[in-house]
This record gives sequence, C-alpha cells and structure tokens, in this order.
Amino acid sequence: MAAATGGVGGEIAFMGLLESCLTDAQQILAYARTPDGAVRNAKLILMGSSHMRQTIETVARIQDTLLQMAQVKRFHQAIFDMLRQESPAFAERVVVRLRQLNVQWTG
Repeated sequence: MAAATGGVGGEIAFMGLLESCLTDAQQILAYARTPDGAVRNAKLILMGSSHMRQTIETVARIQDTLLQMAQVKRFHQAIFDMLRQESPAFAERVVVRLRQLNVQWTG
C-alpha cells in the first residue's frame, strides 16, 4: 500500500501506525484467550476483533483511494500524450498552465 500522506517520511510513519493498530488488536486477541485457546475475556475478544476490523476497513478505503488516484494520473498522462502527438508546443503550454493552476489550488 502506498501513502495517503504527502511524502516518504509521512508514508513510513503512516504505514507504521496502521501496522501498530493491527499488532495491538492481535495482542488484545491473544491476551483474551488462555494458552490452550479457551476464552479468558469475551469483551476483550470483541474489542480486539472490532479494532482489527476497523483498521482493515481503513486500509481498504485508503488502498481504493490510492488506486483511483493512480487511474486518474494514468488517464491524464494519456491525454497529455495525445496532445503531444497533435502539437508538442500546445501540450507543453497546457502542462505549464495546469501546474500554475495546481499551485493556486494547493497554496
């Protein structure tokens, strides 16, 4: 999975937090059972399971969002490639203007 934050450092921290959430849930589930697998604490099992499910759902949503972003990026690249085939100079002007627009929108 790639990052939902803006950069490699944030990417690593973000992934680490998600991994930590899953580890916490696994530890809760392990503690909630006795060494032979019997239920020690049913509430902890439910809590750990819920925490794990929420974390997995979050990861799935992030992955879906990143996939959609990658598809949009590929689509934009295909458009620019077509524009370059017709007129490299025009394509370059469009790219420059879009970069300027991006700066305006993102601050």
